[in-house]
Amino acid sequence: MFSDHIIIHGLIYTGGFSLIILISVLINPRIWMQDLPDNLKNDIPPKTDKEIKQTFVTGFVFALFIVGFPLYSLSGIMEKSVTPLSFSQLILHAFSIMMICNVLYWLVFDLLIFNLIISHVRTIPGLKKKLKFSGWRRQVFGMFVGTLSCILISGFSATVASFFL
Repeated sequence: MFSDHIIIHGLIYTGGFSLIILISVLINPRIWMQDLPDNLKNDIPPKTDKEIKQTFVTGFVFALFIVGFPLYSLSGIMEKSVTPLSFSQLILHAFSIMMICNVLYWLVFDLLIFNLIISHVRTIPGLKKKLKFSGWRRQVFGMFVGTLSCILISGFSATVASFFL
């Protein structure tokens, strides 16, 4: 149907998703402290007020992008489509874009960049020697959670798009 649109928007979505995370980690890796394994969180002092504000702002921008971009993409295909699209087509389109991001983020960004590069270059003070590959079990669980998130967000995006766009 709109496979070229899905691939292009999936890649753009992945780039934006990764860029928000990368920039925030480079600014202050403690913003994402809540994503560390529990055994590492115990060795880190609590976030300061400034870090809590940074976490909130980053989370807000991240959430806005995660929901906003699929809506933007859905509005584009709805505009290009000659016939009205069904609700299931809208869900499938949004889900496909987000799954491209989920898979690419997991394969390229999480496994390669975070586990091999950033964990050795820019990390929370005191954890550099303790950081190591988090294990396949944690990686697969993250992929599963990402897939569930894609399902929920695509359903929400399709609902909003079908009512308002």
